[in-house]
Amino acid sequence: MKYIWFVLAIIIGLIFGINMVNAADLEWTDDLNQEFTGELISKKVSNTFEFDAPANLILKTVPNQIQIIKIARKYRGVPYVWGGNNPSGFDCSGFVQYVYRQCGKNLPRVTTQQEHCGKVISINQAQAGDLYFWGNRNATYHVAIACGDGKFIQAPAPGQNVMESSIDFFRPSFAVRLN
Repeated sequence: MKYIWFVLAIIIGLIFGINMVNAADLEWTDDLNQEFTGELISKKVSNTFEFDAPANLILKTVPNQIQIIKIARKYRGVPYVWGGNNPSGFDCSGFVQYVYRQCGKNLPRVTTQQEHCGKVISINQAQAGDLYFWGNRNATYHVAIACGDGKFIQAPAPGQNVMESSIDFFRPSFAVRLN
């Protein structure tokens, strides 16, 4: 059924003119009881198939992963402070909590609680906005925000600053896609 709506979205995009929406930033819904209001979503994302689609007919938005990463990147260079949860200094879970709060999502304060705020996924499935965790389930000791392509933003350790890193150099134990 989703594929029929995808084809329909392409046709509608062609009728109304092709102008930028990335299906990867949206979540499909099968809710056919919604009435088309004439509003179209437009989003430009490089290297993707792009089209206009009715906002309430076939798609519903998910937390804006691009916005999460933009906000997280603003804090690169902020020093690590144990127990820190604001721009004067962050620890890992305080950083994650703060960034998501800026996007309207409230998360618990510590990693062992944050790891239960979604569905566990493989590290290779992680997308921008997912969370990476280090340590065993229920005993995690570090968390970071996935940026996509194996990169993540973290508040690493005392003496370091918020930075972007790669799973090639610091491999997480698992990932979580938030609810």
